[in-house]
Amino acid sequence: MTATQPMLSRPDATQLRAVVSLLLASDVARTDDIALHHSPDSLARSPAKVEILVNSVIVFVERGFNQVTVQDLLDSANISRRTFYKYFRNKIDVLENLYKLSVDIMVLRYKADVGQSATVADVARHMVEVFYAYHRDLAPVIRMMQEEALRQDSPLAPHRANAMATVTALVNREIQRITGRPIDALVIRSLFWAMEGSSIELLRDEHHGPERIDHARDVIVGIAMAAFDRAIAARGN
Repeated sequence: MTATQPMLSRPDATQLRAVVSLLLASDVARTDDIALHHSPDSLARSPAKVEILVNSVIVFVERGFNQVTVQDLLDSANISRRTFYKYFRNKIDVLENLYKLSVDIMVLRYKADVGQSATVADVARHMVEVFYAYHRDLAPVIRMMQEEALRQDSPLAPHRANAMATVTALVNREIQRITGRPIDALVIRSLFWAMEGSSIELLRDEHHGPERIDHARDVIVGIAMAAFDRAIAARGN
């Protein structure tokens, strides 16, 4: 998605299916060092599950999680109650699986893009660009789930923590590949916390647009480059 395209005001089923298709086709998703919640092979064998997840996003975003019933999810995916309960326990289980699918897509983007870095500055830029591209492309989904994942008693909270640990380790591994040693992981985690905070503020704004996300991205890229340089210098002291 380019910076001139409008952000999604509502999710689009065709676009969501395309995102899932990228996961299904990803060679990166099949590497041994990537642990995914939804493997491409398992999703490929479960088209009904994919349809439930894709269509539930639209229902959750349009009506609000608390107002949605299981029957709404059945109707949106045009599947039977028996098929629904083959894959999910309840609507909370659907939301949790949606979040885990979103995490899988984010991790794959980090693996593919950050892994191409030739310098630490490249790592910083890719780390930030992937985060904001992910939030721009899936804005309605992120808006629905992000604040829920930040609640400590939410079923999404452990998955957010695991995702944070995974992408932090992935970024630090690339820094170690380039420089010979990792940096303090707290530096990387702090940058992700800053990006999460900016994302929440941007997605709360009904008048948000790509230019605001791009501006936030550019600011954080500069901060990340400076933070990584400082962390590398401190490592040698």
